[in-house]
Amino acid sequence: MRRFLRVSRFVPAAAAAAVLAGVTCSFPTDESSQVFVTVTLSAPLVVQGAQITAHGHAFRKTSSGPVPVNDVDFQWTVSDSNIARIQNIGKGAATITGVNAGLVHVVATAAVYAKSTPMDSLVRVARALEIDSIRPDSILYGGRITVYGVGVNNIFLAELGPGILDADTFSFQGNPNGLGHMKFWVPFPAHTSQMIAFGPGVFATAPETTVVGDHDIYEPNDTNPALIDLDSLTPIPQLPLIRFFNPALLFEPFDRNSSFGIDWYRFGQADTTQPVTFIFTAPGVGRDTTIFSIMADSIYNNGGFAYLDVNSWILAPTIGAFGCRGNSFFVPLATSDSTVVEFGNLTSKKFFLYEEYTQSGRYGMRVVRNLIKADPNVGRDRFSPNELCNQADENFTKPATTIAVHLGSVPFMDTTLTIDFPHATDWYRFRLDTVNAADLSENVTFATVSRSPGSQDTSDIDVTVLDLNGNYMGQVVDSGSTETMTLNLSTQADYYVVISDYAGAPVRYGLCIQVANSCPSLPGPAAGTAPYHATSSIPRRALRERMNPAARNAARLRALRAAQAARIPFRLP
Repeated sequence: MRRFLRVSRFVPAAAAAAVLAGVTCSFPTDESSQVFVTVTLSAPLVVQGAQITAHGHAFRKTSSGPVPVNDVDFQWTVSDSNIARIQNIGKGAATITGVNAGLVHVVATAAVYAKSTPMDSLVRVARALEIDSIRPDSILYGGRITVYGVGVNNIFLAELGPGILDADTFSFQGNPNGLGHMKFWVPFPAHTSQMIAFGPGVFATAPETTVVGDHDIYEPNDTNPALIDLDSLTPIPQLPLIRFFNPALLFEPFDRNSSFGIDWYRFGQADTTQPVTFIFTAPGVGRDTTIFSIMADSIYNNGGFAYLDVNSWILAPTIGAFGCRGNSFFVPLATSDSTVVEFGNLTSKKFFLYEEYTQSGRYGMRVVRNLIKADPNVGRDRFSPNELCNQADENFTKPATTIAVHLGSVPFMDTTLTIDFPHATDWYRFRLDTVNAADLSENVTFATVSRSPGSQDTSDIDVTVLDLNGNYMGQVVDSGSTETMTLNLSTQADYYVVISDYAGAPVRYGLCIQVANSCPSLPGPAAGTAPYHATSSIPRRALRERMNPAARNAARLRALRAAQAARIPFRLP
């Protein structure tokens, strides 16, 4: 037992010696030069007045690679306390506070290892907004530059010369309060200069000059259209329904020997089952004679001139011109700051935008593969899409949307129809039959009424009748949405009824088509709705223009000039 006990005492002593020997091998003395320090920063820079955290790590060099050394205290210093301050917070970490913009060395040393290799980290202290660089260094109007720097996502105003840039906020990548980059569209009148940016209480200037060209990214597109593929474009990945978006295009100055300029686009897509909404914006659009925007499904160039195909539909809402099969007619429309066209399901895989202008300036376009609901209370009706005569033709082939009337027949009447976006047109094709071969013509009455509920009626729709070749048969453009017109039409023929929205106010309405001198079965306005003469809720500008014969005549002249310039067969009622 005693020997056993002596052995028991010896074993712990031997074990302790062995452990100590192991410690001596695993942990060098405080004079060891085999220990080195690394530092991990929570961010590559610190903004003035803000803080980042530094974490120190110690390692020992071995033949098999670095081995971590745990439970090490670090000493922290900065090269210039006027740029940054540092505070040891224990557990191998320290906080760095930005004081003034500049570069500062942050040094971390392992406290108990005098011969260890310290870590010297270069830390940038930045202002809340700094521009490091801009790429590319040259750009055309409608293009996007990428701004790299600190706090660029907080820029609320960016200028390049006299031009204000449009921020693509969806493009930002990086640290919201640190380094990052974001794209900006470059519109007219930006010109070659250094970008100046403004953020909350701060501003910054780019270190280099950005060169701006004198035309946009789609030039030349005056004699041949610029091609835009709606299937391949994803300008904003976070919003996949937006197939085209550019707010910074330019009507370029034209040669002094010319009286106008032209921008021409062809939009294409493979899938015609998807609804498409087109939006055009430009200062002064629809207000004067400087911009004539014409949309059609077929425009071609012949001898340097653009022509419409004989079977083309026509939409020119900026001048109040619409048409079918190469013929057009004028519809008075109140002026607006933008043009919105919902095509619904297009009948072809392409459509054209032909813009003639007499004054240079910026404009924007976007195409959305969806329908934009202007009024949540006014949805699509059973005939939608019917913004084009081609769509009315397609509706006519379907039993549920075929319209046919004759003497003695039940009138066509539907009180659930809608104009669902501003300044839209609804096309209906109908057949005028006869019960007696000797009756070569009949009196047909067309009547509309607003069915939008509410205390005030903000709508103002008009009615136009055409034959299948787009020839004008008659039109009524009275104020308000209660319209009545009787025409003598040839029997055994098809016609179009076009309902147009003058005021730019989405509306529910009723339509009656009856072979008679009136439509007595059409109900009146929806219950609780004030009659037109009892309210001034129609947009004041629309009402003022409607009541002003001079304004209407000027609008007709503007439409006629635009149609003649674009070689559109045109008729004024």
